[in-house]
Amino acid sequence: MFDRGFQLRDEARTDEAIDAFRRALERCPWAVKGWLVLGSLYRKRREYAEAVACFQAAVALRPDKELCSLGLFHSLIDAGRYAEGAAEAARFLDEVEKGAKCPVETRQMYRDWIEDTEGMAKAWERHRNS
Repeated sequence: MFDRGFQLRDEARTDEAIDAFRRALERCPWAVKGWLVLGSLYRKRREYAEAVACFQAAVALRPDKELCSLGLFHSLIDAGRYAEGAAEAARFLDEVEKGAKCPVETRQMYRDWIEDTEGMAKAWERHRNS
């Protein structure tokens, strides 16, 4: 089911790939990888609300998976929803305390956002607008 979506994505036929992943996820809503890829396709098109929804679905299925958290975090930040991004960072760091795997770099980035959400948001805005 997802093979067609991957093929279309690889051929840079984003609209068709999105349609294929949506259809596949209607049949297999438990497929975390499908939500991750669909969310990434939406992020690529800067459709952040849709990306957030996809990554939220992935996090709901696998709250302990770093890739799900990072997708949601970055989509929230891209959408300018900084406080929600920091909340996701805090949620995932709680998962790390329970044993979820997470590289040091991600943990530090999340801590930076939690400790200084306003400062990090300003820096992100400057970076995005440069």
